[in-house]
Amino acid sequence: MNINTLKKSTHLESQQYQQLFENNSEAILELDKTGQIIQVNDYFSHLFEYTEPEILTADIGFFIYDAFGGLSFAAYAQKLTNKQDVLIDDFFGVKKTGTKFKIQVTMSWIYSVDGPKFILFIRAQKLKDHTNNVIEYSEHKLHQSQSYASIGHWHYNFLKQKFEFSHHAKELLSLHDVANEFQISDVTDMMSESDKHKLRLAIEGCQNGLPFNEKVKLSPADEKSYELHLYGNLEWHDNQPFCIHGLIQNASEKKIKTATELSIASIIEHSLDEILIFDCESLLFVEANKLACRNLGFNKKELTQMHPYDVLVEFTEDLFQQVLQPLYTSEQDKMLLKSRAERKDGSQYFIDLKIKKMLCKDKEIYIAFADDVTDRETLIDQLYQAKDEAERANKAKSEFLSRMSHELRTPMNAILGFSQLMTFNKVKPLDIGQLGHLSEITKAGDHLLNLINEVLELSRLEAGRVSISLESLDIQELVNDICLCLQPVAKNYAVSIINHIREPAYIKGDRMRLKQVLLNLLSNAVKYGNQGGGDILVTYDTNTQGQGVISVTDQGQGIAEDKLNSIFMPFERLETEDSHIEGSGIGLTISKQMTELMGGNIGVDSTEGLGSCFWVALPCISAAKVKEDLQPKNTRKTLNIIDASDKSILYIEDNPANLKLVERMFALYSNCHFLHAPSASIGLELARAHQPDLILMDIHLPGISGIQAKTIMDGDLELMHIPVIAVSASALEQDIKIAKQAGFVDYITKPFQIDSFLTEIEKYL
Repeated sequence: MNINTLKKSTHLESQQYQQLFENNSEAILELDKTGQIIQVNDYFSHLFEYTEPEILTADIGFFIYDAFGGLSFAAYAQKLTNKQDVLIDDFFGVKKTGTKFKIQVTMSWIYSVDGPKFILFIRAQKLKDHTNNVIEYSEHKLHQSQSYASIGHWHYNFLKQKFEFSHHAKELLSLHDVANEFQISDVTDMMSESDKHKLRLAIEGCQNGLPFNEKVKLSPADEKSYELHLYGNLEWHDNQPFCIHGLIQNASEKKIKTATELSIASIIEHSLDEILIFDCESLLFVEANKLACRNLGFNKKELTQMHPYDVLVEFTEDLFQQVLQPLYTSEQDKMLLKSRAERKDGSQYFIDLKIKKMLCKDKEIYIAFADDVTDRETLIDQLYQAKDEAERANKAKSEFLSRMSHELRTPMNAILGFSQLMTFNKVKPLDIGQLGHLSEITKAGDHLLNLINEVLELSRLEAGRVSISLESLDIQELVNDICLCLQPVAKNYAVSIINHIREPAYIKGDRMRLKQVLLNLLSNAVKYGNQGGGDILVTYDTNTQGQGVISVTDQGQGIAEDKLNSIFMPFERLETEDSHIEGSGIGLTISKQMTELMGGNIGVDSTEGLGSCFWVALPCISAAKVKEDLQPKNTRKTLNIIDASDKSILYIEDNPANLKLVERMFALYSNCHFLHAPSASIGLELARAHQPDLILMDIHLPGISGIQAKTIMDGDLELMHIPVIAVSASALEQDIKIAKQAGFVDYITKPFQIDSFLTEIEKYL
């Protein structure tokens, strides 16, 4: 069934035209012959972000950048009046916000008693390339012209005495054979004897130079008779009549269609959606536009013998009828589906399907608009794959960092722990030289530990697992503490740190995080300034955004302009490659992320050869609101040894060095009973026998892990009451979280400071 047959049989009227107009998934405009916008559908307003009144008062060129490739609408539309029935071009659309985006514009004309009108279909370009075959479009235009005018072309070869007909000419003659060449009898068999004679005389007359212009009546089997008008011109070759080229037209049809009929045909056939119409009762297709036929690989005749569920992969007949039930009972006016469509060759593609029920005179039909979304679904699938790969990579990174942390912290615990114990030895105190050597060991160990901590801190920041506790901070007090801490380091580099913050000033921030940021900035100023190169100044001011700005200014070598944009990137070092200065290259990266988490900004101003000024800006707080926010600080300054008489501690640890270190530490206590076990199984037996006041348990134990051992204790009436502290070199946040969830009362990471370690232990003694 062709589109003209559909129009004749169902007589789609203005109401149905309006439904087609509104339910297309591309933007549609109707213009008069001057280019004035008559009406638009809702999707046009959505796509260009204008209201309908704004659109109707504007010129079409307002929405198309560089209006039709620089042409006026009248000049562009002239291409249609020159016998081309459709124009398809790529332009740039302009949204109300000024955003430009690629669009594909399909323009055709409809003819009414008032003269020509124009319909424009506009679709935003998809991800795929919309370059199309020029020949295919030319054929499309020719076929549509012939279809609307009920015209076909034909060719009669005198030598072969055979006809060749175009697709539409064969439809007009009711000839549907596969062959492209026809005997004259194939045509005349459906004519009366008088018309056969007229046709033969016309061919002979044209061969002798007479014009070919004849009307004949055709009477196909089981169909009504109708009149055809044939006319043509003679073509010569080598001074001999060679063939006749001609046109054939259905003379029975009206010459001018109504505007509504032509509009419906234009919308259906030119739509950038696949449009499929099927019967409400039989569910058989009764019509499909060119795009649907091309995408599915079936011709219209084949499709009219098929049902929607024959091409929709996810649907059976029962399921499809069930899905359509709300439409059939008028509970819904439209249905949105997602499915895969199967082509004639067996390949598949993804579609979004919008189905509406329409009344065409006395007959109900379903009309389906199908949008090929294969590119979108493919992209979504790729994004999911990329997400899965990223999650696997992130998990692998976390596992690596956890293992690295554990493997490095374990020996560091022994190095730093025994170094500290040696300084507590009052019986055989170390001489000055030995203390110097020990200081170098401790310094190197602390540096390595700082590198480990910075890498783990960066990992936590990237994963968004760093908690921020904002409070009112006195910048004068905080900077004084930091300056006092760094003065000995600055002295080694022959520079001075001068704090110019003379009065209390308050900002909102996280004390520990801000201190970490300022320590990093001042430490860099000390290390990277020229030795003896002047003072490092710390100042405070406010900006117009209501922020307090802390600035650290040095008089060192400065930073080259081409490096300013990269210094906050991970592992970018400020010094040259042969510099002796130690560092990980991620301190500024961490400082930037920490500052932003606190709701502030960080930046740098620098001139090469003159010095640099790093600054941190955070929200100011008035002095009136400070008292209630300020929190007292409680820091253990000295190693106070308590009397632990009659207290017993069990340490379950498989590393001999760590075991020996903790044993020496508890030797500092008076009358403390220290027990140890190299594995969880032995440790649990000792715990049952001695009932210790506290258990210290390593997490990574041979055989039964610390987590498993804690689970066993929770189910044992003899052991469940004993507090257990996890002691581990695994310092990642998820490791600590898992241990806390397993029931450990606390979590101490290796390597630990002796005074901090003992402070935690004393809570349970």
